[in-house]
Amino acid sequence: MEKNIRAIFLDVDHTFYDHAAGSVPALHWKAVDELKKNGYKVCICTGRPYLQLADLHIVEAFDWDGIVCANGADVYDKDMHSLYRVHMNEQSVKKIFEIARHQKLGLLPCGTTFFATQYDQTMQELYDTYSFHDVEIRTELQEGDYFDIICVATPKETRTQRRPEFENLEGIKVLYNLTSLDLIRDDTNKYTGIQILMKNFGFEADAYMAFGDSLNDIDMLKHARLSVRMENGDPRLDQYTDDVAPACSQGGIYHYLKEHGWIEHENRHHTD
Repeated sequence: MEKNIRAIFLDVDHTFYDHAAGSVPALHWKAVDELKKNGYKVCICTGRPYLQLADLHIVEAFDWDGIVCANGADVYDKDMHSLYRVHMNEQSVKKIFEIARHQKLGLLPCGTTFFATQYDQTMQELYDTYSFHDVEIRTELQEGDYFDIICVATPKETRTQRRPEFENLEGIKVLYNLTSLDLIRDDTNKYTGIQILMKNFGFEADAYMAFGDSLNDIDMLKHARLSVRMENGDPRLDQYTDDVAPACSQGGIYHYLKEHGWIEHENRHHTD
């Protein structure tokens, strides 16, 4: 059914980018090319801060119409002009470092800089999950450090256990993802960034389709006119989504769009 979709927002990790293969599936590149030809705005919407996104080399590989980074805390237009930028509460960041030091937890903070506070097997699992390489090891904060997200290296078996010591920090939201425990600002989310871009495009705020796989995609998905979870994604998203696409590794975005007539189908053509 036609929903007057004007833009497509794609999560990156395990949605658009297949970390097991270390690349974007060729069918996903075909999908975004077809969407652009059909007149849709095509945008990245990721939890990654820009420093981490740049490591995947997908920004320069396509003519994106906009990029939402850091769960909505960092937003760029198609020419990479900054439209919005905020960071995590500095005092809360200091407390996060204190808690992690006391509990001997490794942190992977990213914003104006990107480093790990320690290296162990649990941290290596984070590297492998998100294709991080050659990460600097640094134990202390430095002047001028500002962060958009802090991943906590926790064992898989305890990753979804509640962490009130982090939940109670001012301005901090805890995301208990299946693949990582993430600490972000509590007043921004992916939909925050999407609203900024949609206004910039001159579109209604909800006139978009979204693909995602993790808990940080909830706000992006529940406000979309059409929301799709990847088959390899977290099933806890199902209450917020309309449909399920095949797995990222199978080129699921392309298969979903083609099957439902959004690409390679003249009747879905949309121009500004």
